[in-house]
Amino acid sequence: MSKHSSPAELRKMSVKDLRIEIRDCSLATSKLRLSVRTQKEKNSAKYIREKKYYAQLKTILCEKEREELQLKTTESKLKRPKKSEVTTEDDKKKPSTRKKS
Repeated sequence: MSKHSSPAELRKMSVKDLRIEIRDCSLATSKLRLSVRTQKEKNSAKYIREKKYYAQLKTILCEKEREELQLKTTESKLKRPKKSEVTTEDDKKKPSTRKKS
């Protein structure tokens, strides 16, 4: 089992690196869970620490993904033209259906 990184170090990691770390941590957690249940591992606190670290990794990954999504949506909003400026070929062909008074 590797030494756990601090939350500040985890936030500096890329999404790809976080996913690799999560995969490794998931394997370690499941092995520890099995060891504790079969009583090969006497120290159940290791399993609890590993579970907390896994949850921390998942939380930080979700935060990073949410930030990326927000950046993408704000960029697309900035680039999106107004509806009044956009006319399509269909709009040009269709006659107006409004009643003229």
